[in-house]
Amino acid sequence: MKKLLLLFLCIQQFAICQSEDSVFPKVPYTELNAMAVEGNYIYSAGDCNTALISKDAGQTWTTISIEDYAKSIKVVPGTNGEMAFYQFNDGIYIFDSNDLSFEEISSSSLYLSSGNYRTIEVDEEYIYVTSNLNLHRAKVGEYEWEKVADFNFENDAVVVSDITENYIHMGSLYGVLLRVNLTTSELETVNDFMNRIYSFDMVTDDLGYFTIQNFTYPIKTTDGGATYTELEELPENIGVRGYGPDVIMTVNTNRIYVSTDGGQTSTYIPIPDDGTFDLIFASFISEDGTVYFAGRSSMVIKTEDFGQSFINLNEYNREHLEDIEIHPSGLGIAVGGNNSIIKTEDGGENWSIQDVPGYAYDDYMQSVAIISQNKYVVASNSSVTIIENDQAIHSAPVSLDVMHYNKEGDYFIGLRYGFSERSIVKSTDGGMTWETKAFIPNHNYMIAQSPSGKIFIPGQDGIMYTSTDSGDTWDIESFGADINVRHLAFLDDNTALASTGLDLHLTTDGGITTSKISTGYDIRNLHFISAEQIVYTTSNESQTNFYESTDGGQTFVPMDKFCSQTISSFRDEDNVIWMAQRGGHINKYKVESPTSTLDISGNESSLAFTPNPVSMNQSIYFNVDGGINKASVLSISGRELKNFTTVRNNNLSLEGLAPGIYVVLIESENGNIHQGKLVITN
Repeated sequence: MKKLLLLFLCIQQFAICQSEDSVFPKVPYTELNAMAVEGNYIYSAGDCNTALISKDAGQTWTTISIEDYAKSIKVVPGTNGEMAFYQFNDGIYIFDSNDLSFEEISSSSLYLSSGNYRTIEVDEEYIYVTSNLNLHRAKVGEYEWEKVADFNFENDAVVVSDITENYIHMGSLYGVLLRVNLTTSELETVNDFMNRIYSFDMVTDDLGYFTIQNFTYPIKTTDGGATYTELEELPENIGVRGYGPDVIMTVNTNRIYVSTDGGQTSTYIPIPDDGTFDLIFASFISEDGTVYFAGRSSMVIKTEDFGQSFINLNEYNREHLEDIEIHPSGLGIAVGGNNSIIKTEDGGENWSIQDVPGYAYDDYMQSVAIISQNKYVVASNSSVTIIENDQAIHSAPVSLDVMHYNKEGDYFIGLRYGFSERSIVKSTDGGMTWETKAFIPNHNYMIAQSPSGKIFIPGQDGIMYTSTDSGDTWDIESFGADINVRHLAFLDDNTALASTGLDLHLTTDGGITTSKISTGYDIRNLHFISAEQIVYTTSNESQTNFYESTDGGQTFVPMDKFCSQTISSFRDEDNVIWMAQRGGHINKYKVESPTSTLDISGNESSLAFTPNPVSMNQSIYFNVDGGINKASVLSISGRELKNFTTVRNNNLSLEGLAPGIYVVLIESENGNIHQGKLVITN
């Protein structure tokens, strides 16, 4: 066994830790998908290499960085909740909440015998590990592994498990239900459902509940799974949990059904929609019947009455932010769902949620424009509101999808979506009143303006609505070769970036012709730093990736990544790109000049590793004397992308890193810091 290094962490209520935390709020963005609870100890972990721990029943939390996606967490028996097992694909660890350290209890021989670990289960004496094809166990405290059973699958694999007093029950990808007697190690095939077993919860050796692919309803068994009945009063066949002989719950990310009479009736329980709750991805039922849920954006909630009421253990506003802007005076505003107005007065150092007196609408805020150091305008799906000195001084009942403010001309252009038609509207009195200027059949939710003042509103299939007289009259023009532009950014009147979502195009003649210069997923947040330096993002719901070109778009290199999807962004005068993100988060990315170099303090020396360049998803070997304590992979701007608290045999896996240029840092056993540049190719 190898003791891992003490992790860098911050001990305060949702403190920021390492590379995956938000500028606002002071919590990490993570989709929590595994959890365990005992007494006052709550453990949860998710994506973005993040785990959360509370030792006081959720009053305060500690954030730690983990090196992989945690698939399961179980409290170590006999520790009163102070220690927990963490299971990853290729490693099982004990986490000690007292000194915040991890200790590996798996071994290379166990991994070679098992392959990737699927699930872990514990009882008072043993920890059990299931893999695709077999079951191993080790006595708690000793961790000498022995094989208990082979499943004898040819083309199947265990995907879920549960433990009761006398059995471990295991469900496979193609529907086979197995169980192993904990005393005799006898393996028994209980049933073959012929469809994937999504989830199950065995309350006793014989009583249990299952959700199975292509079944209409959850099922209930009273003989260990050999026979079953359908629970037709529980309408959603997903995420089933059981407590005692009568309580059954199904959990489907944002809604719950609960039965307290063994499935004869059920009650629909929606997750509260006040902006402080989000989607559920994990659940845990304690021995006293308290149900804990964990989910998107670090959400942990509990119910002590099976859904009649909820307690949010880390409450903040999780509504998605749609727009953000920073004024030269230091005033910054981000807006989004559920009346979310987030404000800074010091250029983004500190942010806070604003309660604006006089703002009476309960709606979704789409866009913001800052007029001066104490005045801004917010557009929503029901109104345009002028806010001055933190007071709402006027609201116009105009629903806008997008709003654009021209500072030089002091006018607004908006895209209005009515009940029957869409239109372009304009305001010349600071947003007080709005006049319809043109009716349009479709638009792609953005407004761009070239340096000369020409306004562009992308339509579809190569159509562009344009105005050269500050939005008073409009024409229809073609743009490129019928490309469906979703995002547009100008360097000058002729040079522009145009994204279709999947492709990035460059035009140097004002849109007459375009050339594709990059591809990706959800390409947006297009920024010209100069004619040569171009930045854009790609993203999914849980991650934003920054790409940069320093040769005018001929090549792009991945530079950085952030947890959460970035919906829109704003570039300030210092080339800091501020991101409005899902889950109510704000982040920032500093664009460095092409000549800047990474500044890393400490005792540094050059680092040699092979191969270099290296192909994607391969490993590199370090040519250093002795062992390695820890390693990090950074973007060339110095932001940590991956960290490793153990490096076996001086080999480091680069799985998950895209092609690009990186910096690798290691700390050797003698405490020396080494760094080197790494190139990853396709």
